[in-house]
Amino acid sequence: MTIDMSQFYQVFFEETAEHLAAMESLLLGLDVGAPDDESLNAIFRAAHSIKGSSGTFGFTDLADVTHVLENLLDRIRKHELPLRNDMVDAFLAAGDTLKALLSAHQGGDPVDAGTVGEVCAKLKALTSDAPAADAAAAKVPAPVPGQNAAMPPSAGKPCYEIEFVPTLEAAADHQVLPNLLQELSAFGEIDILAQPQPNAPGMWRLRLTTERPQDDFVDIIDFISEQDAWRVKPVAGPVEDAGGAYGLFDAPATESAEDAYGFFEPQVEAAAVTQAEEGDGFGFFEPLPDAAAPAPAAAAGGEEGDGFGFFEPLPVPAAESAPAVTESLAPPAPVSPDAPVVSVAPTAASPAAATPARDSRPKPPAAAGGEAASIRVSVERADQLINLVGELVITQAMLLQCATQMNDAAPEALINGLAQLERNTRGLQEAVMSIRMMPISFVFSRFPRVVRDLSSKLGKQVELKMTGETTELDKGLIERIADPLTHLIRNSLDHGVEMPEKRIAAGKSPTGTITLKAAHQGGNIVIEVGDDGAGLNRQRILAKARERGFQVSDQMPDQEVWALIFEAGFSTAEVVTDVSGRGVGMDVVRRNIQSMGGRIEIESMTGIGTRMTVRLPLTLAILDGMSVAVGEHTYILPLSYVIESLQPEHGDIKTLSNQGRVIQVRGEYLPVVSLQELFRVPGAETDFTRGILIVLDADGTKAALFVDALVGQHQVVIKSLEQNYRRVSGISGATIMGDGRVALILDVSALIESARSTQQAMAAAATA
Repeated sequence: MTIDMSQFYQVFFEETAEHLAAMESLLLGLDVGAPDDESLNAIFRAAHSIKGSSGTFGFTDLADVTHVLENLLDRIRKHELPLRNDMVDAFLAAGDTLKALLSAHQGGDPVDAGTVGEVCAKLKALTSDAPAADAAAAKVPAPVPGQNAAMPPSAGKPCYEIEFVPTLEAAADHQVLPNLLQELSAFGEIDILAQPQPNAPGMWRLRLTTERPQDDFVDIIDFISEQDAWRVKPVAGPVEDAGGAYGLFDAPATESAEDAYGFFEPQVEAAAVTQAEEGDGFGFFEPLPDAAAPAPAAAAGGEEGDGFGFFEPLPVPAAESAPAVTESLAPPAPVSPDAPVVSVAPTAASPAAATPARDSRPKPPAAAGGEAASIRVSVERADQLINLVGELVITQAMLLQCATQMNDAAPEALINGLAQLERNTRGLQEAVMSIRMMPISFVFSRFPRVVRDLSSKLGKQVELKMTGETTELDKGLIERIADPLTHLIRNSLDHGVEMPEKRIAAGKSPTGTITLKAAHQGGNIVIEVGDDGAGLNRQRILAKARERGFQVSDQMPDQEVWALIFEAGFSTAEVVTDVSGRGVGMDVVRRNIQSMGGRIEIESMTGIGTRMTVRLPLTLAILDGMSVAVGEHTYILPLSYVIESLQPEHGDIKTLSNQGRVIQVRGEYLPVVSLQELFRVPGAETDFTRGILIVLDADGTKAALFVDALVGQHQVVIKSLEQNYRRVSGISGATIMGDGRVALILDVSALIESARSTQQAMAAAATA
């Protein structure tokens, strides 16, 4: 039967991307002078997993690159080659190539074979830096059955007996098994005890003498073997020739004819019971785990209830005072067939004998209550579930409003039931929303590489410090925040951190520091990107703004001056490079953050550094909002933008010839935006003294929004309008209120930007 492997492609793509991300993170954390062996082994295992799964799914280009990469990694982790910076660069370049290949296969795009060849050639050149004698020693002669079977293992070294049945594909491929032997020979001395005919399926039996732990090589065996058809068993001494058992059974303890000629497992003297020769499975079934000796009555009926080796035996609890008896490493003394069989009470094993021989065969999945399991669910299904819960929230709000309108006529049981429904709905909503939550480490993990590459390119010494990687954020925001954060970090590297000689002259360490933090604050997530560089140059920013025709003054507060760098085309860089200087980056950063319902703030001190703070909602599906009335309509203001509300008196609002209407609040003049005028709402209040002004703050820029009245505070479910309506400036979405009416959600940033644009236009007209 032919299996369609394409159905598993998505799992392969996801797992390979995870392996590549882990490799890059480990590579960036390596100390080149003294690399950690465990980190090197973890990188090797990740590369080996990618190679194996790529070969299984037929992506040979991925397998070729990882094979060459694996060879170099193997020599480094065996300390045959010292790790160098150029090797780390080559590994990272190979990782980039693997990502490009993975993306090409995932999107069905053509693969650049030239790039693959260049990367492989570079890795091979680095691998061949050792003397030729080392390479010759790594080669394995053509396998001959039983050639080295009689040779004892090296004295003093651990020895492992390996049995496996390769898959049909591996057996038919004349390159796979020789490559396996070559890889195993890198761990130590390999002896072939038994093997099937060339290119034919069957069991292989090997002996590996090595000081390496078996965890280092069991993955290699498992990869080419049939499922559950392999075993790695430590042996204490020389293993006899496999000819007696033909590789099918465990080797006998001695060559005596009284030991069943190697066809059966030796009897364990300490656990002998009556009729043992009938119940031991005759070598065809796995022996039961040794335990305390059962009672005679239980032993008599054991042959009927043990499942005859076809079923997993139920665990038999041992006495509390007696430790479990484990399989002894040393073979037991032979039992004469003429000797009487007696029942012997179990005795406590000595410390040496009680040490279990670790069995590396795959274990069944852990029972419930063990490690937490996870499943992969498509984003579409999660979004559908979230939408249904959102509808449930709306329905619950409708029912609650209906009950409230009934006043005293509503039964107490109905009110209590609706209150309980509200609590349950809120809990269900929070649980469902957590499905889309992902740790922000998915974004942060890419920045060590960005800092490493860019600092090297700019000739700067920079250290990246990250905290709060476990902070969770909605998956949709995770995908969209990556580019803005990348630009902020590149901007800190290029404009913030000085060159080493300038830092030394300023009394600083030659190594600059960029900090990346994430944390929850209320209903928002706060991400900070800071540096200990020179800080923003206020005078240069003001001078550049005057060149661009902006209306600025030397008395402007710092927040407004810093906000100028977000204007389109604004840049203080003296030289345009491929990193920055064109004035398009920060404008895009602000617009992208605002499109996510967030805002960005800047703090800077000359000579101390700069900190940029991004505030985002935890999710794009639900927000805390303030509902306001304008005429017969209701609008929703995101609560995170609201500073305060006030009712103006006569004379508070002034009209300036070049700025329009403004109001002075706490010594600061704020532009006044009227929703009635902006949206042309009929029947709305026009007398400012009878309405409400709401002070809003977006990215350090403030404005006062005039509305008829405040209605209340709600948690609303956001519905997008872009699928059915054209985009309207000042509107970011809609929601359904408890009474069934649709309320529009206001885009505060766009409203404030509109007010500022109006002011600038009036100022320009006045000076013309």
